[in-house]
Amino acid sequence: QQAEALGLDVTFMGGDGVFVPELLAMSGPQLEGSYVTTGVSETAPEFAQFNADYAAKHPGVTANVYTYYSLDALMAIEYGIREAVKKGEPTPTAIRDALETMTDVQLFTSKVTMEPDTHNPHNKPLLIMQVKGSAWDLVETFTPK
Repeated sequence: QQAEALGLDVTFMGGDGVFVPELLAMSGPQLEGSYVTTGVSETAPEFAQFNADYAAKHPGVTANVYTYYSLDALMAIEYGIREAVKKGEPTPTAIRDALETMTDVQLFTSKVTMEPDTHNPHNKPLLIMQVKGSAWDLVETFTPK
């Protein structure tokens, strides 16, 4: 709305930090055509049951991508601890080593293989979303090679 008031006629782009339903409610039609990138979308069918269970357990609160990312983090930590314990070495260093070398580990949002040198997930898909009709719409899923 501020951009419109300034006479700016641009397409906005953002990362997953702005990928929340509240943004659409606040902005109105001014964001039509804007883009965001995210690792996951709460409207994906595979999260429908989780979302329903979450809403039933937490009335008035909606699960979103940060709920999912938090579950990914907890599941990764659990994996690291379990791997370290399997090796008889539940130390911070052993947990770190397990996390750095995790390969095809199923977390909440996807299977993850970690790149030890960058600590980033290897080839994790990226969703490109666009505002269409006051809702987020999937434009493309990009998977790095």
